[in-house]
Amino acid sequence: MKIYIAGPMTGMPEWNYPAFREAAQRLRNAGATVVSPVEIGEKYGTAEEINAVPAKLENLILEELDALATCDAIYLLPGWQRSAGTKNELRLALSLKLEILVEGSEVTK
Repeated sequence: MKIYIAGPMTGMPEWNYPAFREAAQRLRNAGATVVSPVEIGEKYGTAEEINAVPAKLENLILEELDALATCDAIYLLPGWQRSAGTKNELRLALSLKLEILVEGSEVTK
């Protein structure tokens, strides 16, 4: 199963990167192929650098949405309800009929 991780970043300590990294490791340990926006964003620079340049942020978001469209499921981290970006990702996932997983959901190989 290929899973996209989604969750809040803006306004979170360390942009919530630790939660994304921990979830990615847990999902990989469960046998999933993981797509993480944190990992996608690394080639664009730090979160501060990305958010300082609107065109860079826009390109990153488009790449993330393209990556989401290749997945079988979306995995929602705690606090996703407060994130406009995650809500957009969830809308796309629902339109693509992806499986919706919430932190704490069991993932099987």
